[in-house]
Amino acid sequence: MQLSLNEVQVESRKAARGAGLPWGLAEEVGYAMAWLAERGIDASAALLDILNARTHGDTAGDPLLAGISIADRAQKLAEGEVLAFAQIRQPVLVLPFMATAARLNGRTVLLRHEDALWSIRQGGEDPALLAAAAKRSRVIAVECRAEELPLRDTVEAKAAGRVDVEESLWLQLQALAHHTYVPASEQSRLLGAGAGNIDND
Repeated sequence: MQLSLNEVQVESRKAARGAGLPWGLAEEVGYAMAWLAERGIDASAALLDILNARTHGDTAGDPLLAGISIADRAQKLAEGEVLAFAQIRQPVLVLPFMATAARLNGRTVLLRHEDALWSIRQGGEDPALLAAAAKRSRVIAVECRAEELPLRDTVEAKAAGRVDVEESLWLQLQALAHHTYVPASEQSRLLGAGAGNIDND
């Protein structure tokens, strides 16, 4: 199944709202999913996991909240602050916020976990990082810091176009998005919603 980057952003945002996330956080979800899709990563499975957990009141290791913390403290990271998280679930969803922090502070932002070191610098991403993060569902005891590092091979965003997504997962996201739709009423039909009361049969 192919979607435009705009469709990925809009549908992800609606799914987040349908799962009960506030508007501001839902906007961040849309941004993150479009950022990942632009780099060839279909993160719909990761997003579904997080949204389903949230509908059951489970916010442990929420990558959206972790990512926003990283982006919000971009300058503090540049000044040497280290952010530590007990756990991050679906860490691939943190990557767009690391990129935001790198853009804001002009440094390389690192996410370190045991034997894994993922880095994003201003203007590009390490391809090994993207591949590794997309495969992980949970990371424990994470540290995030900003450092000056030598330039590495990077993968740039693809040209705007359509991206491949897994259809079964997107149908589940769309089901969540439908929770944001207002059911039709007699008054809304009279005001022009849908086909109104015109019968052309």
